[in-house]
Amino acid sequence: GSYTVYMNEDGLLNRLKGSRAKTKFMFGNVGEPARVEFEVNGVPVSAPTDAAMFPDVGDTLIPPKFLGTTLTLDTFTPIISSMEIDIDNTLAARADATDANGYLSVLISDRRITGSIDPEMVAVSTYDWNGKWFNDTLASFNCVVDNLGAGQTIEFFGPKIQVTGLSDDDRDGISVAGAEFLLTKGSFGDDEFRIMFY
Repeated sequence: GSYTVYMNEDGLLNRLKGSRAKTKFMFGNVGEPARVEFEVNGVPVSAPTDAAMFPDVGDTLIPPKFLGTTLTLDTFTPIISSMEIDIDNTLAARADATDANGYLSVLISDRRITGSIDPEMVAVSTYDWNGKWFNDTLASFNCVVDNLGAGQTIEFFGPKIQVTGLSDDDRDGISVAGAEFLLTKGSFGDDEFRIMFY
């Protein structure tokens, strides 16, 4: 569903209704906290109003680090230092002449989910990166970030990913396959990507 966003910019309160977002998960370097980036579109409820800043209630949550992660492509476990997953939703404004602002909400009309990792290059007999790319061979994708234990585990799952590009990269003298991929549908329709928290 959609949501209403409240944003206070130096004492000016803006409200957006019917909002939806694009989302990018970024695991930049080993040992660093994971980051999530949102690009939100919505319909202004009214002109900005004066309002006190939101109180700082403190945050006791500890962001997960990119450590102790389980990552598999089919049964292969690559050695990586970074990963990104980009949920590139198409955000379409729903024009509505009966609404005072001219728009009802923002709708996700399409999506393209892509990602990238930087695995160390291995022998073809171990994992044939170029073969996967050239032949459009699909593989299952599973990544579990769970270094904080039960209740703070994040799992990313894609039933089928397709390698869409490779680059010959280098990480401190180690040969790296800069792999870009597309998450595609499996057997049940809109199931190309799943995020679980537990």
